[in-house]
Amino acid sequence: MARPEAVTAAGQLLLSRLVELLRAEPLVLAAWLYGSHGRGEADAYSDLDVWVVAEDVPGLLARWPELAAGLGPLAHVEPMRGMTGFRHVLPDWTCLDVWISPRTAIDSRDAGAVRLLFDRAGVGGELPAATPAPAPAVDKAVGLTSEFLRTLGHLPAVLARGDVLYGASLAQVLRLTLIELMLCDLRLADPGGASSQYRRLPADRRAALLALPVIGNDLDSIRAAQLACAELFLPLARTLCGARFPDQLCQALAGWLGRELGVRLPG
Repeated sequence: MARPEAVTAAGQLLLSRLVELLRAEPLVLAAWLYGSHGRGEADAYSDLDVWVVAEDVPGLLARWPELAAGLGPLAHVEPMRGMTGFRHVLPDWTCLDVWISPRTAIDSRDAGAVRLLFDRAGVGGELPAATPAPAPAVDKAVGLTSEFLRTLGHLPAVLARGDVLYGASLAQVLRLTLIELMLCDLRLADPGGASSQYRRLPADRRAALLALPVIGNDLDSIRAAQLACAELFLPLARTLCGARFPDQLCQALAGWLGRELGVRLPG
């Protein structure tokens, strides 16, 4: 189970209740902590992430509202987007995510990235010792690059119109897109959630992000922030996209910014 110092008292109580409910549920074969708790990187602010292997996933999903009621008072319960499972929030903001998968998906986690809660069917023996790091996410990098270039293309209009609010919003979009590109280059078998991923960025990339100009409520800072993001984004994008880098779009943007702002894109 997770280190006691990394789980609040409310979280420990919630986890104990959950394990008791899962042990009593015939459809459940085994359960583990995953995410930051599974990797041993959690602190008191980390969500509780539980992976459940079920004999009958649709059956367990149908029964989940009844099981969740046994956890005690909850402020919110909803299906997880993009995953099979549920998110739970307690009144004190303790957060619990439960991911449910069939036994056939046992090879989707490695034994070093999860912590056993219980295993009545011995399915843990089927966990691979380690999952190889995934290949670079080229498709995602190409999509992020096109999005970045199109967003940066709004800069001349923002400056000409003096649209500070829109410009600041676009600068933040560029910043977040840059971070996404850096994250897709991590090639982690178990990347974890967003906050965990940020902490796992290489020190030089974290330093570069922290050194980006502050996005202020003035056009000069907005221009500086957007162009500084481009200085970091484009060289990495060219490396990750390889032959699929959107050169024509980038050349069109370079010409546009050169004519309108007298700036030159990197690379």
